Order: sequence, then structure tokens, then C-alpha cells
Amino acid sequence: NNQIIKFLDVKTGQVVRSTPITIKQSESSMGFTADGNKLTVGKANKISILHNQTGKVLRELPTLSTFTPSYIPFKAIVNASGSQQLFHQIEHNKAQLYSLHTGSGKVLKSIPLPKEVSRSIGSLVLTAMGLSPDGKKVTYITTPRGSRKNTLYIYDVYKQNIAKEIPLPDVIFSPVQPMVFSSDGRSVALAGSPSMIVNLESDEVLSIKLFSENVVFLANNKKLVLLPYSNQLVVFDLASGKKNSIALPIKSHCRAANYAGSLNKRYIALGIRCSGQYKKGTPDSVLLLDANSLKLIRTYSVASHSNENR
Repeated sequence: NNQIIKFLDVKTGQVVRSTPITIKQSESSMGFTADGNKLTVGKANKISILHNQTGKVLRELPTLSTFTPSYIPFKAIVNASGSQQLFHQIEHNKAQLYSLHTGSGKVLKSIPLPKEVSRSIGSLVLTAMGLSPDGKKVTYITTPRGSRKNTLYIYDVYKQNIAKEIPLPDVIFSPVQPMVFSSDGRSVALAGSPSMIVNLESDEVLSIKLFSENVVFLANNKKLVLLPYSNQLVVFDLASGKKNSIALPIKSHCRAANYAGSLNKRYIALGIRCSGQYKKGTPDSVLLLDANSLKLIRTYSVASHSNENR
């Protein structure tokens, strides 16, 4: 499929650059790095890392050849700078997590998963994983097959051992989803029903009784924004436990389908999809919000009838 990466000027809303790229139907876009400079594309026997401004392949990684069919993330799982990206691989009946350097393509760390996850019909299922902002910690959740009992593991990348295990409430997660870190690395959040926040230091677990497909911490880490796939945002205050709904300036048949945060933590971009096309195709518009106040800064229009994804 022909796709276009568009670069917009935040102040003017004008397109300053367009980069055409080609992704085949058999290939999967695995998301942008946090710095916005690179795009990862999963292929049958390799991973391609593309430069966003030129569309050229920077490098290909043939070593990671087999990925679990369920791992099709909406967002790349990266550290704060976008220099590392986390992948899940099952190869030769062995499951591991890999942290790759997105610049050099080098495997920085390989993290073995329990052998029960390794078999195609193992007793454990990997349901979530995440990479801390500084890249020093990897978190993942395993669930016994057919069960709701989840365990969160914190893996110390440098000591190469499991630093802590945290039991979680009985919740059904859809494998394999990203765990969203707060910018200080102290907490992680997971979208779901209910959504969940885990304090990695105190082991405190907060369940938010609201279905959400995406979550994001605000810049001060005191509030969590949930996107319940509707025409509003829900802000959860971590201190008080109160929820506040904010109506988005979109029509009733439109939905906030996805989001992305800027590297400087100043902005949140929401992809808006409307009518019968909000579950597939191109967003009709992109809303740029202030990451602290959640006030609308600008709306960028995107042609929804085009065959190109932007």
C-alpha cells in the first residue's frame, strides 16, 4: 500500500514535508519511534527500519525472523528517546524479549521468558510488555492460559534478573499490548476493561472501571488520560481517584481512534475517525492538544477518502 508520512508545522498547521513510503499487504507497520525519525516495518523474515524524512531503509534486521501472530502493536514500544525498541519473538520453541537499538539495529539485550511461554500451546500467555524511559527496566505480564490471574514482572536490564514480581487483579488482557510508562519510570498503565495503573515502587494497583483502548500519562505524571474510543477523553486523577470527562470538539459520529505524545511532553495528538470509516482507513483529522491543560491548539484536516494512509 502506498502511504505518506506528513510533517506539519505546529504553529502554522502547514505541511512542511511529505515522504512517500510503500508497505506491502503482507507487511505490518509496527509504529514510529518516539523521536518521530524512524518507522519500523515487520516483514516475513526481517524487520526494516525506515528513515521518516527520506523513506529509505536505514537497515534490516534478519536475526529476528519469527514474531507471535498476536503481536501487532498500535504503537512501537520504545524508551523515551526512541533509541530502543522492544520486540517479542518466539523462535525454535523459545520465547524472548529483545531490546534493539533503532539507530544501529544492534540487539542490546535479550530477556528470556519463562519456558511455559515458549511452547506454542504453553501454560502461560504473554499479555503485555513495556520499556522504561531510561531503558534500564523491562516490564512484562504473564497469565496462565484460560485464567485471569496476572503477574507483572520487572526485569533489571543491567543486572539481568527479575527485580520484582507484582500480582495483579483478575483481569482479561488482549495479548500483546504495550505497557505505558510514566515519564519518571515509577508507574505503568494498561488500557483495558478495567484500565489499570501500577506503582512499581509501592506495588499499589489502581483499577479504573472504564473501558479504554489507549492510555497516556500527562506530563506531570499526576493524571492519566484514557481514550474510551468515543468523542470524549476521560482524565483520571491519581491522587483523588476522581474521573473527569472532557468533550472533544468533534461530531457525534466521530471517535478518537489513536494518539501520540510529543518527545518534549508538550503535546498530545489524537487521530479522529468519522462515520463508518472510524474503525479503518485514514483519520479525518488530527487534534493537537496541550499535554498539561488538554486544551485544543489546532486541528489538522486529513483527506479521509484517499487510499493513502497519512
